[in-house]
Amino acid sequence: MGQPILGIRENIGTITQDQIVDYHRTHYVGNNIVVCGAGDVNHEQLAELTEKYFGKLPAQTPAGLEIKNQE
Repeated sequence: MGQPILGIRENIGTITQDQIVDYHRTHYVGNNIVVCGAGDVNHEQLAELTEKYFGKLPAQTPAGLEIKNQE
């Protein structure tokens, strides 16, 4: 929030909802997420909350969705 848009304005304006959904399905998967706690954190509670909120994510990118622009 409050940060400038990174990219060419014309390109940002042409992104479709399908592109955003594909990006989310491709990149928001278990293998790409790290959950960590610092300080006085109850490990068991952190593990339970992590499972509750992230446990249903697929572990890997669903078959058929290629990961684009990995360079």
